[in-house]
Amino acid sequence: MQNFLGFSRQSVFGCLVHSRLISTTSHNLQIQLRTRLKVVDNSLLGKEAVERGRPAYCIHVYQKSRVGTTGDIIRVAIRGQPKKAVLVGCKQRQRHGVPRQSCLLTAFLGAVSLLLCWRDVNWPYISTWLTSISIFITDLPL
Repeated sequence: MQNFLGFSRQSVFGCLVHSRLISTTSHNLQIQLRTRLKVVDNSLLGKEAVERGRPAYCIHVYQKSRVGTTGDIIRVAIRGQPKKAVLVGCKQRQRHGVPRQSCLLTAFLGAVSLLLCWRDVNWPYISTWLTSISIFITDLPL
């Protein structure tokens, strides 16, 4: 209910606050449902999405907590197609020696759960991890 000045009757800290001044968006430090991601591999699908300005977004996280961090496998929707991807960068605080990224990064996985395309990653921890992950994720269902 609004009064004659256009203010809603929401009381914050003992005063009336206009409803447009209240922000309810959360910080994107972790990956959860509908989080927008940047594709860092050099696949054709990722390049086309960047050119059209339609980023990939998460539609499922393969974790019990439904929150993904660096190294987790997620399902991504990009240009209307669901694809499996691995999370290679995250904004949240990392373990010692793992670099913190300024944006959320992902790379696609193919039908046999191997990386679809490869682009050199500058950080040694992530590049060695990406080359060794294909051994462990071959048993996951598509």
